[in-house]
Amino acid sequence: MWYKSINNTQFRSYVRQDARINSAYWLSAKALKISEEQENTAHLEQVIASMNARVANLLNAVNDEVVTQTGLTKDLIQHQLKHTESYCIYVLKNIKYHSKFAGARLKTPNENQLIAQEIAFIKERADMISDDDLLEEYDRAIYLIYQALNLLDNGIESEKIKADCRQRIEAACDLMSPGFLKIQKHCNEYIGHLQFSNDKNIALINQQIVDYSSMFTAGLSLARLNQIIFKFSEDQQTETWTKYKLTRFQNYITRRASSIQSRLITSNLERAHNIGFILDPILFNCDGICEHAL
Repeated sequence: MWYKSINNTQFRSYVRQDARINSAYWLSAKALKISEEQENTAHLEQVIASMNARVANLLNAVNDEVVTQTGLTKDLIQHQLKHTESYCIYVLKNIKYHSKFAGARLKTPNENQLIAQEIAFIKERADMISDDDLLEEYDRAIYLIYQALNLLDNGIESEKIKADCRQRIEAACDLMSPGFLKIQKHCNEYIGHLQFSNDKNIALINQQIVDYSSMFTAGLSLARLNQIIFKFSEDQQTETWTKYKLTRFQNYITRRASSIQSRLITSNLERAHNIGFILDPILFNCDGICEHAL
């Protein structure tokens, strides 16, 4: 694994900063989602303001410590930090954009640009980490889903495009199904390289196995939902869809997509928070990161 060449002290610092950045990213995603889906009240504004302040604290902590990194871990943190700061700016600009999408493909303002940035970030990070890594496989699956969605947006008239779209979604499903043993192996090696005491090491490994399993389960649900959307796009060309049938399908996709998005946000946020609490108990103990349910 790529991190085996990193000494334990530097690796702990890297994982702590990575947890802060991931918490900031997914907490911003959570704030955006509840701002879109819940009635705008004084209480909600207070909750979102608290989340945004928390995000700023997390990113400021990373900026303060990034100079302690060297080599690959510094490059990774700086790259991730730049992308996350850009995403958080996007969230702040759109936080009051209240609208649930009415169909499977309606996007919020500037979302096409955001997706392009996400795709570029995943590709660039994959180029920086040459070895196989479970988190990179997760990101690669998301990358393939984005690519498939782009193909759907541009139409699937040719058989080649249909095949490309189908292959990407199927590959994403495979990557989102690593199995328990692979997750266990990754967590044993990743957490083991932090060199905690035996009791703390076992407890965190077990928690991370749970967290990774939740992440990949949510990711697999996302990939399978896109299989349904792709099948619908194919069926539209061969079947007559009544207005009633189309409306029912759109409502199903809307509800399903919202539920999956909530699970993705919660599972990623909990993984980052649980490992962050061990490495940074003061910053992660008082944040109330998961107190507002999606």
